[in-house]
Order: sequence, then C-alpha cells, then structure tokens
Amino acid sequence: MNDALKMQISAFVDGELPAAETDLLMRQLSRDEDLKRQVAAYLEIGRLMRGERQLPGSDMLRERAAAALADEPAL
Repeated sequence: MNDALKMQISAFVDGELPAAETDLLMRQLSRDEDLKRQVAAYLEIGRLMRGERQLPGSDMLRERAAAALADEPAL
C-alpha cells in the first residue's frame, strides 16, 4: 500500500476526504479485502486514541454488517 492511499484512508476515517475521493475509495473498498482491513485498523487506532471502549458484541455486529454490505452493488 502506498503512502498516498494511506493518507487517503486517514482522511476518510477522520471525515476529511473530499466527496469525489470518498466515492472512489468506497468503490475500492467494495472489492479489496486488504483495504477493508486497513480501514478497520485505522478506525481501531482512532478509537483507542480517543479512549473509547468497545461494546461487547460490536465485532460480531461489524462483521455481519460488512457481510451484508458485501452483497450490495457498489454505488
């Protein structure tokens, strides 16, 4: 993964990625499991840095939501 993509993911996670780039990243996420894992890792890092607790069962819910979304056509 190149540095530009890492910066894009970071901006996306922070809610600072422009809409056009967000659309492109979302299309990439729909096809790339490694990219999904990277985004999940960035989200987890942010959660830990903010001191947020993880709710019991949230991993299972996140996996179920991801599985359901995987069956949906990309926008």
